[in-house]
Amino acid sequence: MKKIAVIIVAVAVTLALTSPEAFATLIYDNGAPNQVNGFEATRAIEADDFTLPAPALITDVRFWDIELSPGYNGSITWFIYDNNGNQPGNTLATGFTTLVTHTPTGTVVDVFTEFQNDFSIGAVPLLAGTTYWLGLHNGPLTHDTFDYFYWETTNDNGTLNSQRKEAPFATSSWTTNPPLLANDTELAFQLYGVAGVAAVPEPATLFLLGSGLAGLAAWRRRRPA
Repeated sequence: MKKIAVIIVAVAVTLALTSPEAFATLIYDNGAPNQVNGFEATRAIEADDFTLPAPALITDVRFWDIELSPGYNGSITWFIYDNNGNQPGNTLATGFTTLVTHTPTGTVVDVFTEFQNDFSIGAVPLLAGTTYWLGLHNGPLTHDTFDYFYWETTNDNGTLNSQRKEAPFATSSWTTNPPLLANDTELAFQLYGVAGVAAVPEPATLFLLGSGLAGLAAWRRRRPA
C-alpha cells in the first residue's frame, strides 16, 4: 500500500508542477497583514500553525514582512513541521531558496516598509484536519544577526499562538511569542497549491518531495494570484 500511495503522490506532483493552473489555488489563508507589528526572523526561526480543510499539495508560500535596512537577506529558509504539544515538532519538509519575489506593497508601518514575499517549495503533500507549522527564517541558518526583518502579524484568528526558536537553532527550544500591542501573536501568510490529494507518503518521502523537487518547481514556477 505504501508503494501505491507514493506512486499516487508522484503522479499528483508531476501534474502540479506541469499544470498551468497549478499555482492559482489558495489552499489556506492565515490572514492578511494588519500593519500592527511583526516578529524578528533573522536571529530566530518564526513559526505559525495551520490546519488544511482538505488534503492538498502545497507548492507555494506567500507571507508579508516589515523591515528596515539591511532587512531582507536575499533568501529564505523554510520548514514544514508536525505538531508536538502545540509547538513545532519534527521537520517534515524544509528548503532554502533565493527565488523569492520580494515586492514592496507601498505601505509603511511606523518607520518600517512592508513587503509581500512569494516563493515555491516544490510539492509537499499534507493531510486535512492535522495541525502543521510553517517556519521561516531570513537567509541561511548560518546567518543569525539582527537584520530588522520582521514577519508581519495578522489579526487574531483563533489558532495557536506563533512560536520562535532563537539561535543557536540546533540546541534552543521553541517559545511562545508574547502579545505585542493588541494580542497580535498570529503571523500573516497564505499557502497555495493543488487541493484534493488523497494519498500522503511517510515523512521521509515528504522530505524528499519538499526539497528534491524544488528545482523542478522553480523551473515551472508561477506566482500565486
